[in-house]
This record gives sequence, structure tokens and C-alpha cells, in this order.
Amino acid sequence: GNCTRCSCQLTAASCLYTPRRAMGFGKSLTATEAISRLKENDPSFTKCDLGNNAVIQMKGIELLSQLGAALASNSVCTELNLAGCNISDNEIEGLTQALQVNSSLTSLSLEANKINNDGAIWMA
Repeated sequence: GNCTRCSCQLTAASCLYTPRRAMGFGKSLTATEAISRLKENDPSFTKCDLGNNAVIQMKGIELLSQLGAALASNSVCTELNLAGCNISDNEIEGLTQALQVNSSLTSLSLEANKINNDGAIWMA
């Protein structure tokens, strides 16, 4: 029969479709939810998409230090998107220490932020 989750021709029990929001994608994920899932080392939370997050734009220093602390002990997340979050040099510092100890993260997107030479040096 037709699946009620994605309208495929499989039965709902056979369908492997998972909504993007359930996987941590989509704009329904708040920064605090993402930080919590990173802290918990949620095995299903391998991609953290916080791109264009308005709360990070407003509370960058506070949230990025919390995000950094969560990432420091996380061994599951491989991708972090912080593009378009209006992050500046002084805000990125909280994240740089975590990147020195985190070995699982293989992709970090920081495009369309306000990171200049000082921030880039801290990140290196």
C-alpha cells in the first residue's frame, strides 16, 4: 500500500524515509537543541545544520562557547554548518578550542560570516 510518510508505493513499515527535520536537517532545529544533541553524543546526529540561525546571530559568543564545549566531547558529528550566522572574530574563539580536540568533525562551513584574519588565525 501507499506509504503515509512519503507517498511511495511501499508499506509504511518498509519505507526507509526519514524526514529531514528528524535527522537534524531543516530550520526546525534550534541552537540549544543542537547543542544538547551534541552533548549527548546522539549517534543519529552526524550533521548539524545551524546555517543562517537567527539566535546565533544575536547570541553568538554565548552559544558558540556552548557549541564548542559540546563539540569538544562529541565523537559522532562529522558536519557542522554555521554559514550565514554573522559570526565575528571574537565569537569564533569559543569554537576554536573544541576543534583542536574534536576528531570526528570533517566538514565545517563558515562561509558568509564576518571572520577576518584574526579569526582565521585562531581557526588554523
